[in-house]
Amino acid sequence: MPVLLDSKSNYYVLYVTTGKEEYICNIIKKRFGSHAFEPFSFKKNVSIKKGNKYKKITKVLFPGYIIIKSPLPEICFIDEIICFVRNTNDIIKILNYGTSEKFAINEEEIACFLSLCNRDYCIEYSKGLIEGDTVIIIDGPLMGYESKITGINKQKHKVSVELVMMAELRTVTLELELIRKVD
Repeated sequence: MPVLLDSKSNYYVLYVTTGKEEYICNIIKKRFGSHAFEPFSFKKNVSIKKGNKYKKITKVLFPGYIIIKSPLPEICFIDEIICFVRNTNDIIKILNYGTSEKFAINEEEIACFLSLCNRDYCIEYSKGLIEGDTVIIIDGPLMGYESKITGINKQKHKVSVELVMMAELRTVTLELELIRKVD
């Protein structure tokens, strides 16, 4: 079940040391509590092959980035977190929209990501058919997002999807459980 957009909350992005996403999320939870800040990383389910077997694991969708959901308006959020950011070596910066002073993620952008994720902010597998160079999604979070699919790796059962985050087009690779190829 997808996460619903909470219109009372803003979503902010921190650029952090890659590999320290979970660590930083835990520090923020301890420091600020969950009432004002809910830090998380978008994740995706992937299959890795070990020998002749496939193992399902969860990976960070955007390594080096964490999202903070907060009911605080931008100015209050920045006031609360700026000293913490400056005194923590693993947080590089708070992202904003280029040269603007806008720090909260646009509602349309975050709504797109939240609609793809489950309650744990993880994008699960989609099921689909491949007809020539076209993917037809029959189940899963990518249903309705076929127009955003820009590439298909039929052998590895993966699709490349273009999504916008912080006004930048980002390509992510997601798993596709291939039901069958239609010739």
